[in-house]
Amino acid sequence: MDNKKENILVCVWKPNQNWQDLSENEKRTFLSKVADAANAARSGGMKIMGWGSLERTVSNPPDQSFCGVFLVDDRKNLNVVDIAIRESGWYHYFDHINIASCLLGQDGVQAEQALCSLLGVP
Repeated sequence: MDNKKENILVCVWKPNQNWQDLSENEKRTFLSKVADAANAARSGGMKIMGWGSLERTVSNPPDQSFCGVFLVDDRKNLNVVDIAIRESGWYHYFDHINIASCLLGQDGVQAEQALCSLLGVP
């Protein structure tokens, strides 16, 4: 059995009024700095799964419009990524929610065991 665990960070967000008030040039400059930080984090071991628009046709979608999904090798590095997002000024421009977890049961292997463990079912 593979006991490997993945630490995942899922960021969901939507632009707020502060973002809308920026010029196109200011938006591009800000996003360029965020991209530079993401590349630095990637070279430090973070795996960027990607960014995307959230699908609105699924049941119970969040209020946010976009997401970014990242894998990191341990909780310490997950916290480093979280701090970097906060310190970038991101939260000033986007209504943002972070979802972080150490995942069990990748590829559905040991799904029952993983779910029982998470939910405290013996």
